[in-house]
Amino acid sequence: MRLAWVTGARGFLGRHVARHLRAEGWQVVGVGHGEWTREDAEIWGVATWREAEIDLRTLLDLAATSGPPELVFHAAGSASVAFSLEHPLVDFQRSVATTAAVLEAIRVAAPGALVVYPSSAAVYGVVATRAIVESTEIDPLSPYGVHKAMAEELCRTRSQHFGLRCAIIRYFSLYGPGLRRQIVWDLVQKVTANPAVLELDGRGDETRDFLHVDDAARIVSLVARSPRAEPLIVNGGSGHAVSLQELADVVAHELGEQTAIRFNGHRRQGDPPYHQADVARLGQLGFAPHWSLREGVRDYVAWLRKADSDASES
Repeated sequence: MRLAWVTGARGFLGRHVARHLRAEGWQVVGVGHGEWTREDAEIWGVATWREAEIDLRTLLDLAATSGPPELVFHAAGSASVAFSLEHPLVDFQRSVATTAAVLEAIRVAAPGALVVYPSSAAVYGVVATRAIVESTEIDPLSPYGVHKAMAEELCRTRSQHFGLRCAIIRYFSLYGPGLRRQIVWDLVQKVTANPAVLELDGRGDETRDFLHVDDAARIVSLVARSPRAEPLIVNGGSGHAVSLQELADVVAHELGEQTAIRFNGHRRQGDPPYHQADVARLGQLGFAPHWSLREGVRDYVAWLRKADSDASES
Protein backbone atom coordinates (compact mmCIF):
# COMPACT_ATOMS: atom_id res chain seq x y z
CA MET A 1 0.00 0.00 0.00
CA ARG A 2 1.32 3.45 -0.89
CA LEU A 3 2.29 5.61 2.07
CA ALA A 4 1.24 9.23 2.47
CA TRP A 5 2.05 11.67 5.23
CA VAL A 6 -0.40 14.41 6.14
CA THR A 7 0.98 17.05 8.46
CA GLY A 8 -1.72 18.85 10.40
CA ALA A 9 -4.05 15.90 9.79
CA ARG A 10 -6.28 16.91 12.73
CA GLY A 11 -6.97 20.27 11.10
CA PHE A 12 -9.86 21.23 8.88
CA LEU A 13 -8.27 20.63 5.49
CA GLY A 14 -5.81 17.96 6.64
CA ARG A 15 -8.43 15.54 7.91
CA HIS A 16 -10.54 15.79 4.76
CA VAL A 17 -7.49 15.15 2.59
CA ALA A 18 -6.47 12.21 4.80
CA ARG A 19 -9.91 10.61 4.47
CA HIS A 20 -9.91 11.14 0.71
CA LEU A 21 -6.46 9.61 0.31
CA ARG A 22 -7.43 6.60 2.42
CA ALA A 23 -10.48 6.05 0.22
CA GLU A 24 -8.14 5.99 -2.76
CA GLY A 25 -6.00 3.25 -1.23
CA TRP A 26 -3.25 5.19 0.52
CA GLN A 27 -1.99 4.32 3.98
CA VAL A 28 -2.03 7.65 5.80
CA VAL A 29 0.30 8.66 8.62
CA GLY A 30 -0.63 11.92 10.32
CA VAL A 31 1.55 14.19 12.42
CA GLY A 32 0.79 17.45 14.21
CA HIS A 33 -0.73 19.02 17.28
CA GLY A 34 -3.45 17.64 19.55
CA GLU A 35 -4.51 14.36 21.06
CA TRP A 36 -6.36 11.94 18.80
CA THR A 37 -7.58 8.51 19.78
CA ARG A 38 -6.88 5.69 17.40
CA GLU A 39 -10.60 5.27 16.77
CA ASP A 40 -11.16 8.95 15.94
CA ALA A 41 -8.07 9.07 13.72
CA GLU A 42 -9.22 6.03 11.76
CA ILE A 43 -12.61 7.64 11.13
CA TRP A 44 -10.68 10.24 9.14
CA GLY A 45 -8.52 7.68 7.36
CA VAL A 46 -5.41 8.14 9.50
CA ALA A 47 -3.85 4.76 10.30
CA THR A 48 -1.17 6.21 12.56
CA TRP A 49 -1.26 9.55 14.39
CA ARG A 50 1.79 11.13 16.00
CA GLU A 51 1.27 14.15 18.23
CA ALA A 52 4.42 16.19 17.74
CA GLU A 53 5.92 19.40 16.44
CA ILE A 54 6.57 19.60 12.71
CA ASP A 55 10.36 19.74 12.85
CA LEU A 56 13.23 17.91 11.21
CA ARG A 57 13.88 15.54 14.11
CA THR A 58 10.25 14.44 14.28
CA LEU A 59 9.99 13.90 10.53
CA LEU A 60 13.24 11.95 10.20
CA ASP A 61 12.15 9.73 13.09
CA LEU A 62 8.79 9.27 11.38
CA ALA A 63 10.54 8.17 8.19
CA ALA A 64 12.64 5.69 10.17
CA THR A 65 9.62 4.16 11.92
CA SER A 66 6.88 4.31 9.28
CA GLY A 67 9.02 4.19 6.17
CA PRO A 68 9.59 6.88 3.54
CA PRO A 69 6.39 8.31 2.05
CA GLU A 70 5.51 8.60 -1.62
CA LEU A 71 3.29 11.63 -0.99
CA VAL A 72 3.35 14.39 1.61
CA PHE A 73 0.48 16.83 2.05
CA HIS A 74 1.81 19.60 4.29
CA ALA A 75 -1.38 20.99 5.83
CA ALA A 76 0.20 22.10 9.11
CA GLY A 77 0.44 25.84 9.51
CA SER A 78 -1.47 29.03 10.09
CA ALA A 79 -4.75 29.69 8.31
CA SER A 80 -5.75 33.20 9.33
CA VAL A 81 -4.96 36.66 8.03
CA ALA A 82 -6.11 38.16 11.33
CA PHE A 83 -3.84 35.87 13.35
CA SER A 84 -0.85 36.77 11.17
CA LEU A 85 -1.44 40.46 11.80
CA GLU A 86 -1.50 39.90 15.57
CA HIS A 87 1.26 37.25 15.76
CA PRO A 88 3.50 37.58 12.68
CA LEU A 89 6.44 35.64 14.14
CA VAL A 90 4.29 32.68 15.16
CA ASP A 91 2.64 32.72 11.75
CA PHE A 92 6.09 32.66 10.12
CA GLN A 93 7.15 29.71 12.24
CA ARG A 94 3.99 27.76 11.50
CA SER A 95 4.02 28.40 7.77
CA VAL A 96 7.62 28.89 6.66
CA ALA A 97 9.73 27.06 9.25
CA THR A 98 7.58 23.91 9.11
CA THR A 99 7.73 23.89 5.31
CA ALA A 100 11.52 24.11 5.43
CA ALA A 101 11.57 21.16 7.85
CA VAL A 102 9.29 19.04 5.65
CA LEU A 103 11.35 19.72 2.53
CA GLU A 104 14.62 18.94 4.30
CA ALA A 105 13.24 15.69 5.72
CA ILE A 106 12.10 14.64 2.26
CA ARG A 107 15.44 15.62 0.72
CA VAL A 108 17.24 13.41 3.24
CA ALA A 109 14.86 10.49 3.73
CA ALA A 110 12.49 10.29 0.74
CA PRO A 111 13.87 12.26 -2.24
CA GLY A 112 11.42 10.65 -4.67
CA ALA A 113 8.30 11.72 -2.78
CA LEU A 114 5.91 14.37 -4.02
CA VAL A 115 5.34 17.26 -1.61
CA VAL A 116 1.98 18.97 -2.09
CA TYR A 117 1.82 22.37 -0.43
CA PRO A 118 -1.57 24.01 0.18
CA SER A 119 -0.87 27.68 -0.41
CA SER A 120 -3.44 30.43 -0.64
CA ALA A 121 -4.91 32.99 -3.00
CA ALA A 122 -3.67 35.48 -0.41
CA VAL A 123 -0.34 35.47 -2.24
CA TYR A 124 -1.95 37.37 -5.14
CA GLY A 125 -3.07 40.44 -3.21
CA VAL A 126 -5.14 42.94 -5.19
CA VAL A 127 -5.50 41.92 -8.82
CA ALA A 128 -7.18 44.13 -11.42
CA THR A 129 -8.65 41.24 -13.37
CA ARG A 130 -11.39 39.23 -11.71
CA ALA A 131 -10.27 35.73 -12.82
CA ILE A 132 -6.70 35.28 -11.53
CA VAL A 133 -4.35 33.06 -13.52
CA GLU A 134 -1.42 31.29 -11.87
CA SER A 135 1.12 33.36 -13.82
CA THR A 136 -0.10 36.56 -12.16
CA GLU A 137 2.66 38.37 -10.28
CA ILE A 138 2.15 37.85 -6.57
CA ASP A 139 1.86 40.79 -4.18
CA PRO A 140 0.42 39.68 -0.82
CA LEU A 141 -1.32 42.16 1.48
CA SER A 142 -0.81 40.42 4.83
CA PRO A 143 1.89 38.56 6.76
CA TYR A 144 -0.18 35.42 6.15
CA GLY A 145 0.08 35.90 2.37
CA VAL A 146 3.77 36.82 2.59
CA HIS A 147 4.54 33.67 4.55
CA LYS A 148 2.61 31.51 2.11
CA ALA A 149 4.64 33.07 -0.71
CA MET A 150 7.87 32.36 1.18
CA ALA A 151 6.86 28.73 1.64
CA GLU A 152 6.11 28.50 -2.08
CA GLU A 153 9.59 29.87 -2.81
CA LEU A 154 11.11 27.19 -0.61
CA CYS A 155 9.30 24.56 -2.67
CA ARG A 156 10.54 26.08 -5.91
CA THR A 157 14.16 26.42 -4.82
CA ARG A 158 14.33 22.92 -3.34
CA SER A 159 12.95 21.61 -6.61
CA GLN A 160 15.49 23.62 -8.60
CA HIS A 161 18.56 22.84 -6.50
CA PHE A 162 17.83 19.34 -5.24
CA GLY A 163 15.32 17.91 -7.70
CA LEU A 164 12.54 17.57 -5.14
CA ARG A 165 9.08 16.99 -6.56
CA CYS A 166 6.71 19.71 -5.44
CA ALA A 167 3.20 20.87 -6.28
CA ILE A 168 1.51 24.00 -4.98
CA ILE A 169 -2.26 24.43 -4.72
CA ARG A 170 -3.32 28.03 -4.20
CA TYR A 171 -6.63 27.51 -2.46
CA PHE A 172 -9.19 30.27 -2.52
CA SER A 173 -12.00 30.40 0.12
CA LEU A 174 -12.52 26.94 1.59
CA TYR A 175 -15.52 26.01 3.73
CA GLY A 176 -17.38 22.92 4.83
CA PRO A 177 -17.90 20.48 7.73
CA GLY A 178 -15.33 20.90 10.46
CA LEU A 179 -14.61 24.59 9.94
CA ARG A 180 -15.39 26.90 12.86
CA ARG A 181 -13.83 30.12 11.66
CA GLN A 182 -13.73 32.41 8.63
CA ILE A 183 -16.52 34.04 6.71
CA VAL A 184 -19.08 31.27 6.09
CA TRP A 185 -18.97 30.09 9.71
CA ASP A 186 -19.11 33.66 10.96
CA LEU A 187 -22.16 34.40 8.81
CA VAL A 188 -23.98 31.27 10.00
CA GLN A 189 -23.41 32.25 13.63
CA LYS A 190 -24.62 35.82 13.10
CA VAL A 191 -27.66 34.91 11.02
CA THR A 192 -28.64 32.12 13.44
CA ALA A 193 -29.07 34.77 16.13
CA ASN A 194 -31.85 36.10 13.85
CA PRO A 195 -31.48 39.84 14.39
CA ALA A 196 -33.95 42.02 12.52
CA VAL A 197 -31.00 43.72 10.79
CA LEU A 198 -27.48 42.32 10.53
CA GLU A 199 -24.68 44.78 9.77
CA LEU A 200 -21.57 43.34 8.13
CA ASP A 201 -18.21 44.82 7.21
CA GLY A 202 -17.62 45.76 3.59
CA ARG A 203 -19.89 46.97 0.82
CA GLY A 204 -21.40 43.64 -0.18
CA ASP A 205 -20.00 43.68 -3.71
CA GLU A 206 -16.68 42.15 -2.63
CA THR A 207 -16.26 38.73 -4.20
CA ARG A 208 -14.72 35.45 -3.14
CA ASP A 209 -14.32 32.10 -4.87
CA PHE A 210 -15.78 29.50 -2.49
CA LEU A 211 -14.74 25.85 -2.67
CA HIS A 212 -16.22 23.05 -0.58
CA VAL A 213 -13.58 21.11 1.35
CA ASP A 214 -14.54 17.81 -0.31
CA ASP A 215 -13.70 19.34 -3.67
CA ALA A 216 -10.49 20.76 -2.21
CA ALA A 217 -9.44 17.27 -1.11
CA ARG A 218 -10.09 15.83 -4.58
CA ILE A 219 -7.66 18.31 -6.11
CA VAL A 220 -4.81 16.74 -4.14
CA SER A 221 -5.27 13.39 -5.89
CA LEU A 222 -5.45 15.03 -9.31
CA VAL A 223 -2.26 16.97 -8.65
CA ALA A 224 -0.52 13.81 -7.41
CA ARG A 225 -1.35 12.06 -10.68
CA SER A 226 -0.34 14.97 -12.90
CA PRO A 227 2.56 14.31 -15.29
CA ARG A 228 3.30 18.04 -15.62
CA ALA A 229 6.76 19.41 -14.98
CA GLU A 230 7.39 20.48 -11.39
CA PRO A 231 6.88 22.50 -9.42
CA LEU A 232 3.28 22.53 -10.56
CA ILE A 233 1.28 25.56 -9.40
CA VAL A 234 -2.49 25.39 -9.70
CA ASN A 235 -5.38 27.46 -8.40
CA GLY A 236 -7.75 25.65 -6.06
CA GLY A 237 -11.11 27.27 -6.65
CA SER A 238 -14.49 26.81 -8.26
CA GLY A 239 -13.96 29.46 -10.93
CA HIS A 240 -17.08 31.36 -9.77
CA ALA A 241 -17.06 34.78 -8.14
CA VAL A 242 -19.63 35.10 -5.36
CA SER A 243 -20.39 38.48 -3.79
CA LEU A 244 -20.61 38.72 -0.02
CA GLN A 245 -24.19 39.92 -0.45
CA GLU A 246 -25.04 36.76 -2.40
CA LEU A 247 -23.31 34.58 0.19
CA ALA A 248 -25.21 36.24 3.02
CA ASP A 249 -28.50 35.73 1.17
CA VAL A 250 -27.74 32.03 0.59
CA VAL A 251 -26.85 31.50 4.25
CA ALA A 252 -30.03 33.24 5.43
CA HIS A 253 -32.12 31.18 3.02
CA GLU A 254 -30.61 27.86 4.12
CA LEU A 255 -31.11 28.79 7.77
CA GLY A 256 -34.70 29.84 7.09
CA GLU A 257 -34.18 33.27 8.63
CA GLN A 258 -35.61 36.61 7.47
CA THR A 259 -32.70 38.74 8.66
CA ALA A 260 -32.10 41.90 6.62
CA ILE A 261 -28.44 42.19 5.62
CA ARG A 262 -26.71 45.57 5.58
CA PHE A 263 -23.08 46.46 4.84
CA ASN A 264 -21.25 49.31 6.58
CA GLY A 265 -18.66 50.01 3.86
CA HIS A 266 -15.63 49.27 6.07
CA ARG A 267 -13.12 46.83 4.60
CA ARG A 268 -10.87 44.73 6.78
CA GLN A 269 -7.10 45.12 6.69
CA GLY A 270 -5.34 42.50 4.61
CA ASP A 271 -8.40 41.42 2.60
CA PRO A 272 -8.49 42.08 -1.17
CA PRO A 273 -11.81 43.35 -2.51
CA TYR A 274 -12.19 40.77 -5.30
CA HIS A 275 -10.96 37.21 -5.71
CA GLN A 276 -11.87 34.68 -8.35
CA ALA A 277 -9.77 31.77 -9.57
CA ASP A 278 -9.02 31.10 -13.20
CA VAL A 279 -9.38 27.31 -13.18
CA ALA A 280 -8.34 26.48 -16.74
CA ARG A 281 -5.18 24.73 -15.54
CA LEU A 282 -7.16 22.86 -12.91
CA GLY A 283 -9.65 21.82 -15.54
CA GLN A 284 -6.82 20.36 -17.60
CA LEU A 285 -6.16 18.02 -14.67
CA GLY A 286 -9.75 16.79 -14.93
CA PHE A 287 -11.30 18.78 -12.09
CA ALA A 288 -14.84 20.10 -11.92
CA PRO A 289 -16.45 21.02 -8.58
CA HIS A 290 -19.11 18.64 -7.28
CA TRP A 291 -20.62 21.17 -4.87
CA SER A 292 -22.54 24.28 -5.82
CA LEU A 293 -22.50 27.11 -3.29
CA ARG A 294 -26.11 26.51 -2.23
CA GLU A 295 -25.61 22.76 -1.84
CA GLY A 296 -22.35 23.32 0.01
CA VAL A 297 -23.84 25.83 2.43
CA ARG A 298 -26.79 23.48 3.04
CA ASP A 299 -24.34 20.67 3.83
CA TYR A 300 -22.36 22.94 6.14
CA VAL A 301 -25.43 24.18 7.99
CA ALA A 302 -26.61 20.59 8.50
CA TRP A 303 -23.21 19.63 9.92
CA LEU A 304 -23.13 22.60 12.29
CA ARG A 305 -26.61 21.85 13.60
CA LYS A 306 -25.76 18.20 14.20
CA ALA A 307 -22.43 19.05 15.82
CA ASP A 308 -24.06 21.58 18.14
CA SER A 309 -26.86 19.14 18.99
CA ASP A 310 -24.37 16.36 19.77
CA ALA A 311 -22.37 18.75 21.96
CA SER A 312 -25.43 19.81 23.94
CA GLU A 313 -26.40 16.19 24.61
CA SER A 314 -22.96 15.10 25.78
